[in-house]
Amino acid sequence: MNESITIEEVEAWDGLNEYEGRIRGTLHGVSIDFYVQMSDPAVWLRLSCGDVIEGDVRFERYGRLDVWQEVSDGGGGAILPCLESLGGVSYGLTGDVIHVTDTDLRLLCGFSIDVDPALELLDDGVTRSLEVGDRVRIEGRFIFDPD
Repeated sequence: MNESITIEEVEAWDGLNEYEGRIRGTLHGVSIDFYVQMSDPAVWLRLSCGDVIEGDVRFERYGRLDVWQEVSDGGGGAILPCLESLGGVSYGLTGDVIHVTDTDLRLLCGFSIDVDPALELLDDGVTRSLEVGDRVRIEGRFIFDPD
């Protein structure tokens, strides 16, 4: 899904290779650490805090997917963390399914986000049984693709 993010911090992972890194940016008012892979490593040097850049944003699932069981806060409301940092660019994302097919999944978690399920996880039984309206928690990472 094409989105604009406002850059807060840029970190090229020079120790791994010159193409990969992390951008902390604001998406719909939420500060998120994105995994980024540039086709041209020189782009890392041109990015600055405050820049607004556009690209494809998605959440790449590489871990668990659980149907969420709401937990009462004792006052009749539900405690529902939308975004839980698991360290680095890894997150636990909780949201409501608003679109699902055999290969596509979109969640609403304060904003809508496409989920790119890891292909080896498609036959896990849970993904194929999801329906619109289900609340799920997914482990993975946000991907920003500026190309």
